[in-house]
Amino acid sequence: MRKVVLGISLSIASSLSAQSTGWIAYPQMTTTHSRGHVAPLGQDATRKFDESRFQQLIPARYLPGVPTRIDAVAVVGAAATATVGYDRLEIRLGHATSGTLSSTFDDNLADMVTVVDIAGGAVRYDFAEWSTIPFDRAFDYDGRRPLIVEIRKRVRTDPATTSASIVASRIDSNPGRSDLPVARFTYGPIDSGAIDASVATHALPAPMSIRFSTSSDTLTVESPRGGALDHVFPLDGRVTLEVRAKSGTYFAILGFPGFGPPIVTPPLEGVAHLPVTVALPIASGSSAAPRTELLIPRNEALVGYHAAFQAAVLDFANGSIVWTNAIDFFVNP
Repeated sequence: MRKVVLGISLSIASSLSAQSTGWIAYPQMTTTHSRGHVAPLGQDATRKFDESRFQQLIPARYLPGVPTRIDAVAVVGAAATATVGYDRLEIRLGHATSGTLSSTFDDNLADMVTVVDIAGGAVRYDFAEWSTIPFDRAFDYDGRRPLIVEIRKRVRTDPATTSASIVASRIDSNPGRSDLPVARFTYGPIDSGAIDASVATHALPAPMSIRFSTSSDTLTVESPRGGALDHVFPLDGRVTLEVRAKSGTYFAILGFPGFGPPIVTPPLEGVAHLPVTVALPIASGSSAAPRTELLIPRNEALVGYHAAFQAAVLDFANGSIVWTNAIDFFVNP
């Protein structure tokens, strides 16, 4: 073991097999229960969430810095394993024109692409697991701008097609991430018109956990809940970084306390979000051993520490070195 980044120690863990497709997990991969919200995709016995329109913005640093294709989305069930039937479920992706969301939905939209369009179908959501919704049409992300996710839904009222269980999508909270953009949404009962509302009536300060399947090499982070307050990334906790890259590639992970301004660093492709001249080397490895484990010491001085990471992936087959997306976390009590 060796000491890095304010006393966080690391060891290289044994790996799973390399992934042929990268996952972007925003803001992290952890699936353990925190809390959830019914509005984006779910329903409950009150029926007041049967229609909704929801928008979430994902900053560019958490996305690949090269053009990439996104072909599926996944969310985490936060209340129970259940199936929701939809009269209409529409998911659209687009490049954002700003780093924040307006409460006027259409002001946030530019080149939106409908990637999921379900009419009269159903989706099963598994408790504390990623539940994937494949795209009907892939989305081509440009590698530069923030991403907007818009979800419009109206659930079916037929008891045979809609579970009576509460179905909620996991929200990254306890503690939350107030540094990230707030989501905007409106909800209401059937025939309220919320699905086609023009103005958001509510803001969600903690982001909905969301994951995308992409064609790029990616970096993910997760941490099981623990400590006296049952937090993610707690003192004495464990953190796992995973580089999901093509078979036969090699990588190096850098770390730094926070992000720097985005810069292009030829000959590396993509965008660096860490100050690369002073960032610390955290780990190196290959696609055959993609996981790195960090151990957070029990040191009260680390509470609130902002740890940011990014990997560079070397592919000898095509002679390229590419930056992955960046990821981060705050150390919690």
